[in-house]
Amino acid sequence: MNLADHTLRVAALEALVAFFTTEYKAARREAETAYRDNKVKKVTIETPDGVQLGDITVKQPSASVVIDEDKLLAWVAEHTPHEVEEYLDTAVQLDEEAIEWARVNRDDLLRRRIRSVWRAELVKQLTAHGGEVIDERTGAATKVADVVPVRATGEFSLPPKGGSERRSKLMAALLRGDLKAIPVTALSIVAPAEGGEGA
Repeated sequence: MNLADHTLRVAALEALVAFFTTEYKAARREAETAYRDNKVKKVTIETPDGVQLGDITVKQPSASVVIDEDKLLAWVAEHTPHEVEEYLDTAVQLDEEAIEWARVNRDDLLRRRIRSVWRAELVKQLTAHGGEVIDERTGAATKVADVVPVRATGEFSLPPKGGSERRSKLMAALLRGDLKAIPVTALSIVAPAEGGEGA
């Protein structure tokens, strides 16, 4: 190939990539809508002749929990005080002697927070109980958060495992003309025409 051929080849392939990318994005949007509307969690990729090529997993949203941090900290301090830790403001190094000194001399530098593992557990409780934490001894509920349900979007991911093999099999099916019934403009570029010999 001469320089003009190399240049035209690169430009033509770039045009194809842009065309396929646009169509791929549109196909994903349409699939997301279909998955969302049909409440799909998982669907198998299957060729017309029944070959299964893995599963598409549709992302499932979790509720958004908006916590009143002061209320939650106060509740934990009262019900499970051992799950509250003290730490110094970021202006001071985290050092036990410094914390002890600050407790006595500079309590304005001292902050309190819920231990991270316990906080993660509380967020699960809040999600399950509509923003309320439950006192295990008395059963009393205290509201410290609002739980906002998040609507499913239908967003999905193709399985990374076996991706290369899946793509090879789909390209072979495409070039044989097995996927011509799929309404995709881009596929007609590489799929053989009716009555053609294929690639």
